[in-house]
Amino acid sequence: MKIAIIDVETSGLDPRENEILDLACVMDGREFHVKVKPTRMQYASERAIEINGYTPEAWEDAISLDAALILLNDFVGTSAVFMAYNVAFDWGFIYEAYRTCGLTNPFTYQKLCLMSVAWAQNPEKTPPTLKSLCDRLGIPPEPPVHQAINGARCAYQVATVLHLLDGTVRGQVANTTKPISS
Repeated sequence: MKIAIIDVETSGLDPRENEILDLACVMDGREFHVKVKPTRMQYASERAIEINGYTPEAWEDAISLDAALILLNDFVGTSAVFMAYNVAFDWGFIYEAYRTCGLTNPFTYQKLCLMSVAWAQNPEKTPPTLKSLCDRLGIPPEPPVHQAINGARCAYQVATVLHLLDGTVRGQVANTTKPISS
């Protein structure tokens, strides 16, 4: 089974009004990352822009959404299972992007929510944030200004520590010295 760990940074919380600005995937230890040229920044949330650090200058080399999705399709191939830390959020934007661009979605109908799995393995009153889970597992968290590739990398490492992917080595992630039981 191929699992594609996806992270998106967006211009807000509503996939019908807001848009993907940054898209990344980690799969089988390989990485894909692209910035997406926005077309509806008039609807952008100030908080979202603060989180992802969008500026026209930083996105100068961004590509169109349809070009980004075509590249993602090439990277993922066919029949990949979609995984994200908060799968409902990321899938909502990915689904809407494929729908509006009229492109074939390469993902199977199965979706894996890493946050739900982590929460089930370590029950708390509320689901853990990716940052709090990284802290608990000894994984360096995303920097304060988020890029999709950093979120996808963190999620990939968490999935590895939780034994959801190949590549787990004696309960530790490469470059991490803290055992799973922490």
